Amino acid sequence: MSDWHPVGPEDELRDKGAAAVQIDGREVAVFWTDAGFRAVDDSCPHAGGPLSTGIACPDQGTVECLWHGWSFDLTTGECRTAPSDALVTHDVRTNSGQVEVRLRAEPA
Repeated sequence: MSDWHPVGPEDELRDKGAAAVQIDGREVAVFWTDAGFRAVDDSCPHAGGPLSTGIACPDQGTVECLWHGWSFDLTTGECRTAPSDALVTHDVRTNSGQVEVRLRAEPA
């Protein structure tokens, strides 16, 4: 069994810019950035806001939570607002026109 989970067609996800998907019971946000696709848990660690509906900046590779304005780096998960509250990032690849995500463990 593969650890990689298909989450949608590459062209559709690129056009959308961001999408919420569920993988093995986890909510994951997938984003298109100038550096390629990125995936993070779809919940702001501050108050649980859905990051997939946040303000994404593809050229900077960041997303801002709409609830309270917390900003995150989509590659590293670093929170630019409160550095101690990072996101879990996930591995992303494209395979035959499909975007696939491999989940990382949740933080301890």
